Amino acid sequence: MVAYGKILPKKILDIPPHGVINLHPSLLPQYRGPTPIQEAILDGQNQTGVSIIKLDEKTDHGPIIAQKKLEILEDDNNESLSNSLACEGADFLIKVLPDYLQSKLTPKEQSDKFASYTKLISPQDTKINWKKSPLEIYHQIRAYSPRPGAWTDITGKRVKILKASLNENGELEIDEVQPPGKKKMPYSEYLKGNEPLV
Repeated sequence: MVAYGKILPKKILDIPPHGVINLHPSLLPQYRGPTPIQEAILDGQNQTGVSIIKLDEKTDHGPIIAQKKLEILEDDNNESLSNSLACEGADFLIKVLPDYLQSKLTPKEQSDKFASYTKLISPQDTKINWKKSPLEIYHQIRAYSPRPGAWTDITGKRVKILKASLNENGELEIDEVQPPGKKKMPYSEYLKGNEPLV
């Protein structure tokens, strides 16, 4: 999967006899746009997938050639899920392309009725709002780990929270952090010389 933030003009799309093919890391028409992996985790989804589509002149809008589902594991974060989707997507593409090129597969139009859209991530999106539920914060930490990293402000310094978990009571427990200008570390080590983040 390669992120490319431009819409190719029709004169380019029409050059290849079978069109231009794209591999998108979501089950389209869900999560069109630039951040489908992060949004799926943020929404607490337990399933996502890859879609092979024929590009048209709209963002992630072209007809679907094939799709494959993938489970989102409870401890998946942005990095691990991205890696899983890239590997699954590459293997799937190798299997699907020969059939498509031999006209054994007919692309199906997407239903705009069921479409959802993602957006570019801003620093404000990654700032933790401690008024949200522990589950929402847990999803946020996973969605943005390890990069760009969900963060909180403590004594004027931005500390990233890279890993957390929910205990049996549904309470958030911080496991790994990264203070500004330092390497990531266990939260227990951070607490030896710093105030608690929560």
